[in-house]
Amino acid sequence: MMKPDFHPAIRSDIYRIVRHVHDVTQDRHAARRRAVEVDSLIEKILGNPFSGSRLSGDLEGCLVRHGGRDHKITIVFKPDD
Repeated sequence: MMKPDFHPAIRSDIYRIVRHVHDVTQDRHAARRRAVEVDSLIEKILGNPFSGSRLSGDLEGCLVRHGGRDHKITIVFKPDD
């Protein structure tokens, strides 16, 4: 299994996403579901780190995966060869 090397901002990004869902919906369960969806997508990436759409330009060498309800979560990552 690949060892994750997360960007330093990932924790604050996830927190802000969950906080936004809560602020907009006033539903802590909806916010929690979104956090679970993010965690699930991260687990899928860790389980198959070379799967995803290849990016080019400034993000060459990175892959992108979408997940969650209606594929609204996007994670860009660089697999560790």
